[in-house]
Amino acid sequence: MMKAAELKAWRAAHGISQRRLAAQLGVSYQSVQNWEYGVVDPPYMLHLALERLGQIIAEHGGDVAAVAREQLAREVLGYA
Repeated sequence: MMKAAELKAWRAAHGISQRRLAAQLGVSYQSVQNWEYGVVDPPYMLHLALERLGQIIAEHGGDVAAVAREQLAREVLGYA
């Protein structure tokens, strides 16, 4: 299970804001904030979604804006 500090470190390493991450995952900005501030634990499978999101970002040459939320939803979260 991913911890708050790990999530924040992942975001920093990938140069992605809380708002952008929330949009990519299809969750609210407040959810990402709550995970990072330790208000609530991140979802159990979040590390898998972030692993794939990191791969997709790399495939797009590090261009986070080019990554479609729908692509992540299809490939990782299992819905369109």
